[in-house]
Amino acid sequence: MDLDSQQNRRSQILQALKDTFGERQVLNIATFGTEGSKSALLSACRGMGIDVDEASYLTTLIPVERGKNWSLSDCFFGNPKKDRKPVKELVNAVEKYEGLKEIALKIENLVNKRSVHASGVYIYNDDYTKFNAMMRAPSGQPITQFDMGDSDYMGNLKIDLLTVISIDRIRACMDMLIEDGYMEWKGSLRETYNEYLHPSKLKYDDPEMWKKVGDNAIPDLFQFDTPVGLQCAQKVKPTNVLELAIANSLMRLMSDGDMQPVDKYILHKNNPEIWINEMKEYGLTDEEIEIVREHLDEVYGVSESQEGIMLLSMDKRISGFTISESNKLRKGIAKKREDIIQEIKNLFFEKGLQNG
Repeated sequence: MDLDSQQNRRSQILQALKDTFGERQVLNIATFGTEGSKSALLSACRGMGIDVDEASYLTTLIPVERGKNWSLSDCFFGNPKKDRKPVKELVNAVEKYEGLKEIALKIENLVNKRSVHASGVYIYNDDYTKFNAMMRAPSGQPITQFDMGDSDYMGNLKIDLLTVISIDRIRACMDMLIEDGYMEWKGSLRETYNEYLHPSKLKYDDPEMWKKVGDNAIPDLFQFDTPVGLQCAQKVKPTNVLELAIANSLMRLMSDGDMQPVDKYILHKNNPEIWINEMKEYGLTDEEIEIVREHLDEVYGVSESQEGIMLLSMDKRISGFTISESNKLRKGIAKKREDIIQEIKNLFFEKGLQNG
C-alpha cells in the first residue's frame, strides 16, 4: 500500500500504526548500503597506502553511463552483454600496484552500512519475531534485520508512507485561508478539503494559470520544481492536465540519440507531418500508420508511459502480447535490463510474424 502524507506528521502516523496494531507488530524496513566501484577502489588504495591524489585520479577513469558508474568487473574485463570493453587506461594504471585490482574487486558490493528505508514499514498479523527479526538503525530506531527483498518474501503487509512536502504546503495554506476567513472549517480536515480543494472543485481551463506554468511563474510547481522540471514545463507549455501529465512523464525519459523524448514531442506537436513521414520512411502502410495513431496520436508519436508501451505490445494487430508478456517488456525497460529487453525483442518479432 502507498500512502502520501505530510512530511511533518510522519512520526505521528508511525506512532498511530503502532497504537493500532501493537508496538511489536510494526517495523520500519532496513536498508543496506554497499561499496560501489569508486568507493571500493578508494578503500583498496587507502588500505595499500597509495597516495590519496593518485587514488582519486584512478576513480576518474571509471566511466559513468546514464548517471551510474560502471562496475569494476566491467572496467577490468568488459561486459559483452552491455557492449562494454575493458577500460585500458584504468587497467594499465591499476596494474602498476600489485594486488590492487584483486583487493578492489573483493571490496566492491560488500555491505558497509545499514539505515532506515525512507518510507517503508511492515505491519505484521502477529509478533514480528514469527516473520522477521529486529535490530536497530544507527539512530536507535527499530528496523527489520532482513532486507526488503527477503522481508517481502516472508509476507505481511508493506506500507510506503511517502511524505510529500507539497501536502505540508497545501495544509499550511489551508490553515491560513481558514484563519483569514477565506475558507470555513467544516468540522474535519476531509470535509473542509472536499468543500474547497477536491479535484472536482478546481478549475482546469484558466488560461492565466496555464500561462504561469509555461512561464515558470509558479514558485514551486509539484513535480516540476527541479531545473529539469522547470525547463520541461517551459518547453512543453502545457495547456491542460493531460499535457501536464505527459510533460511529467517525458522529463523522466532519456534517449541515447541526439534528441531527447521531450524535444521530439514538441517537434511533433508543432509539426505533426514529421511523425507521419517518419512512419512512411520506416515502411509502414497507411493501415499500419492508422493502428499506431490510435495509440499515440495524443502524444504525437512519443510513447511516454509504461501503460502505453504495454497497450501497443498487446494490440493483436501488432504483436498480441499477453498481459504477462507486456508486463515483462515494461519491467525490462523500467529496470534497464538488457537481457530481458533482448529476450522480449525476439518475442516481439516472433509474435509479430505469427500475426502477419
